[in-house]
Amino acid sequence: MISANTTESKSRNPFRGFAAPFAESSAFPFLWLGHLISFLGSSVTMVILPVLVYSLTGSTTIMGIVMAVYMLPNIIMLPISGHIVDRYDRVKIMMLADIARFLIMLATAALSLIGVLTIPLLLILVGLYGLLDGLFQPAYAAVRATIFTPNIRVAANALTQMTTQTVRLIGPALGGILITHLSAGVGFGMDALLT
Repeated sequence: MISANTTESKSRNPFRGFAAPFAESSAFPFLWLGHLISFLGSSVTMVILPVLVYSLTGSTTIMGIVMAVYMLPNIIMLPISGHIVDRYDRVKIMMLADIARFLIMLATAALSLIGVLTIPLLLILVGLYGLLDGLFQPAYAAVRATIFTPNIRVAANALTQMTTQTVRLIGPALGGILITHLSAGVGFGMDALLT
């Protein structure tokens, strides 16, 4: 009888299930919000970066090279980072990677704002950022697997996916507004702050 009442209560209020991760896990809100904010910054950068490269060079080839320089270290790092994540504290790895990504984005923003950002410098910064991203993502996935316990996993995954898809819509629009009305440096600065 109690289980029937509980099922009936949940069917009347479908949003109640989304509150379960917040109520049952003290770590979930921090991981969820941190990922959401960081992902917003990255979504802004992924729009600003190609536009900036094209405005500096007028070349779609160089734009493709810059994006490849970001992706290649990321891909190379993934097998190595899996080994690192298994051996060391995952939360510390995430924090160190985020601090380093913050410094890289801050440097990119400063160089862009003072007008001395060149393609060679950008390639170095983007390559380092991709390398750190390749370290951060496996650590995040491992921490997420620990925090998304079976009793909250479905609701936590659903909530994370819904908010991630929302940010996928908001981030590029925000990036377009920033580069149109302000500058690429402001967008990179925003990513640094949100990292």
